[in-house]
Amino acid sequence: MRVGIDFENTMVDYDGLFYQLALERKDVDFDPSISLTNPAPTKETLRDQLINNGLTHRWLELQKIVYGSRVLEAMPYTGLIRFLALCKEHSVECVLVCHHSPRVFKNANFNEMLLAWLSKYGVSKYLHGQSLTEKLYISSTQEDMAQLVSKLGCTHFVSNGMSLFGLEEFPAGVSRFLFDPKMRKGHSDLLHLSNTTLDKYPVTAVQSWGDLIQQLDGLWQQRWKTDKISVSY
Repeated sequence: MRVGIDFENTMVDYDGLFYQLALERKDVDFDPSISLTNPAPTKETLRDQLINNGLTHRWLELQKIVYGSRVLEAMPYTGLIRFLALCKEHSVECVLVCHHSPRVFKNANFNEMLLAWLSKYGVSKYLHGQSLTEKLYISSTQEDMAQLVSKLGCTHFVSNGMSLFGLEEFPAGVSRFLFDPKMRKGHSDLLHLSNTTLDKYPVTAVQSWGDLIQQLDGLWQQRWKTDKISVSY
């Protein structure tokens, strides 16, 4: 069993950092008294406000900074480390696959910052591979990312990007999990996927890493029952 995990908006929660940086740069007029744990406005809210006001270049600048020099300030999603630790404890391999746009990251040392983030938050020690560079796989397009999922032999894949699961290149035998913490707000990417695609390739939406643990509980218990392991959360 090998679980592939998308980095963007799946492992790392950028919302608070985007909001903080937008306030620092005076890109937006959100209430500065809002706590980053309230929660802060989502990055989608920031993106829409800037683009709708003809400030697409400011949005691209924000992305370069957040995904580059400031990425170490972005926090892991709650429950991520618990999920990874549970996988490692029971010999379930986890691999990290990341997609980024060359246009956005042209001047950002994204790869090195990503590796530093994995080390800072203790994620790297739970990933399959001997060195940091063996634990992280980066693709320049979603099609390449889908092919990587197949090449790496993933049995399950967790991503915030619904469009990835609808690609022809995405391997049919891989169980798809949509990490969608904004689902309760009616912004679920599942709403934009056709019923035909969902019928052909079922996608399970989870709102948190705790939800994913519960979703996989039955499969994992079956895998580990011969070892008489008691799984607790």
